[in-house]
Amino acid sequence: MLIVRNLSRTILAFTAALTLTQAGTADPSDTWVRRWNAEPGREIKLEQSELLFKESDNPKLSQLIAAGFQQSDGSYSLGRIIWGDESYTPLTGFGVVLSDLNFASLSDQERTSLFLGLLQETYGSLGTKPYTGPTVRATDRPRPLVGLRGPDDSHRFQVWYYEFPVQAEEGEWREVLYVVSPDGKDLKARTLGAYHPVAERLRDFPQPSEELFE
Repeated sequence: MLIVRNLSRTILAFTAALTLTQAGTADPSDTWVRRWNAEPGREIKLEQSELLFKESDNPKLSQLIAAGFQQSDGSYSLGRIIWGDESYTPLTGFGVVLSDLNFASLSDQERTSLFLGLLQETYGSLGTKPYTGPTVRATDRPRPLVGLRGPDDSHRFQVWYYEFPVQAEEGEWREVLYVVSPDGKDLKARTLGAYHPVAERLRDFPQPSEELFE
């Protein structure tokens, strides 16, 4: 009887250890996919093979993961922002991150640096990169991120992006205006314009290169 009891204990201990090992080595992306697919109202289920998870390299944003959802052309759009133990849609996620990092108390330069870093570690990591090169003087477009604090301590950020092509011969330049509340929690975004210089025969746009988006 003693032998049987000891054997049972051994089996239970081994099973528990195996379960912990499997949990510890499980792919965290699988957990997120299951959580998102279980959300109310989701009709089209996500497949793990169609998602791309990019962890932030920015020390200030070490909790940040950008989740890209694959599009029909093979590119990835920013579908969710993971911050700590929660995930959010992009603008909501930006608000959570900015408010958690004390956006309200930052100087203009600190706000601009933080917001640019956030865009680079989310949209930028998935192939739609904020422009950081010099302003094209002839047309004033594109130009690096411009930030302006309002009288109520809100902030406006005007950003130029370039979406690098995956299958097409030419990517898309896009100008976007973000309005951020004084505490950083609420954001609104509006696309001011989208351009395809080669197809539209537009002059003075720079030839995209990695150096213009660092």
